[in-house]
Amino acid sequence: MVKNHCLAKSISNQSWHSFIAKLEYKAKRYGGEVVKTKRFYPSSKTCNHCGYINQDLELKDREWECPKCKTTLDRDINASKNILSHVLRELNLKGEGSTRLKPAELSSIDEAVKQEATRSLV
Repeated sequence: MVKNHCLAKSISNQSWHSFIAKLEYKAKRYGGEVVKTKRFYPSSKTCNHCGYINQDLELKDREWECPKCKTTLDRDINASKNILSHVLRELNLKGEGSTRLKPAELSSIDEAVKQEATRSLV
């Protein structure tokens, strides 16, 4: 993006700040709320079935099997389920019931994930 890495980082940080500000504005406008997770929350590395944290998981690992409960997990779907659970816990701690929440059905997550087209050279 920019040869100056410090400047590129600043631009990237500003873009995220702007995105979050717009997201919070829209959520407030429509009666919603933005719930943030910590930057290094291990959403991909935590098994959504048993809570085991796989420290050996690398970025290249798209699927992994939990050594504790033997569940096979897709990295992105697992992360989204963990983030949803985190949001539900946060809202319950604030005393807000799940009646205000309208998350997508978990069963529809598989349908919503856009499959990448495979390329072949002929």
